[in-house]
Amino acid sequence: MQHKMNKYWKIILILTGISLLLNLIAFSKDFCDWYTDHIYPFISDTLGRMTGWLPFCLTDYLILGAIAAGILMPVLLILLIFLRKKTKYRRFTAVYFKSALMILVCVLTLYTFNWLIPLRGSLLGRHAVSQQEYSIEEMRTALNRITDELNTAAWEVQRGANNCLIYPDRAEAERSAAKAMQDFSAEYPRLAGYYPPVKPAIFSDVLKWMGIGGYTNPLTMELTRNKYLSQLYEPVLLAHESAHHQGYYKESEANFLSYMALRRSDDPFLRYAALIELYFTVAEPFYNSVQAEAEAKNLRFEDYMAQLDVIQPDGILWDDLSNSYEAAEAAYKEDAHPLESFNETAGQVAETGWNAQAAVLQEYNYEGDYVLVMEYLKSEQQ
Repeated sequence: MQHKMNKYWKIILILTGISLLLNLIAFSKDFCDWYTDHIYPFISDTLGRMTGWLPFCLTDYLILGAIAAGILMPVLLILLIFLRKKTKYRRFTAVYFKSALMILVCVLTLYTFNWLIPLRGSLLGRHAVSQQEYSIEEMRTALNRITDELNTAAWEVQRGANNCLIYPDRAEAERSAAKAMQDFSAEYPRLAGYYPPVKPAIFSDVLKWMGIGGYTNPLTMELTRNKYLSQLYEPVLLAHESAHHQGYYKESEANFLSYMALRRSDDPFLRYAALIELYFTVAEPFYNSVQAEAEAKNLRFEDYMAQLDVIQPDGILWDDLSNSYEAAEAAYKEDAHPLESFNETAGQVAETGWNAQAAVLQEYNYEGDYVLVMEYLKSEQQ
């Protein structure tokens, strides 16, 4: 018995030591980049292939198991007060908590290998240094270019009666998104390689309440999507999560890569979806800057805008967005949601999580994609 205990604690100490050592080494971005380029793909692809053939989302069941195990812990401790003289119960409780500790240490170790080290690498794996501020003229030029492409793409997609969008087959859209990402590997080599399927989350309603479109689980390397997503946004989400699987874990770089890869896709629908996201990515900071500049010059916003030559999106865009949103809401209402009483709680938890993530990632959070987009558009014109 003593030998087993020693072996157990040796494993705990070895795994903990490995995680701590790697976290120290990971202060070097060069190491993180080398690891993500040469070691990480073997782990992510192996796990992705192993879980990819499963017809269900293993991640969801692991989350359920973790929640159940966590709830059981205080119950076992309370019962221990009354059953402490029962030898079998004490042994069971000890084994339970030791097993929980071993699982936790293993999970943290895997997260170090599969998430933390790639996350701490340099931006886009190339020590990119980006300009942080842009003039209104620079933003206007970029926005007009995107809007022009967007208006063209809006009429290249398939449409039916009353010019309503015809959505592509989901499986085909996923394959096209993966191909677009692989094609973009000429510029960002990590995008080459295997792309696992993106599975619908079992608890998509909870993700919807939390404002989560999907996620990548570094433990299983499964890619998950919220099945109540707007189909017009879904291709971008598929590409975004696929970028994470390839080692681009910063939200800003995953957004950027998904936009730019799909923008070059052979599939008109994917191009349209990406250009919509690109438009809003640049339009928001542009109009905010125009508002601030108008106030500084004591001008009305409308008067100042009239001085700028800004191309507007075709009106069909707003119809497409509205129809796509309504279709997603209709799909949500068709299903039963037994956990709906937790709607507000889920939203509050999500808000705390988003704020914490933004604080940790800082300029690498979702909003950081704007700088990367602006830099890339400038480089295309040089």
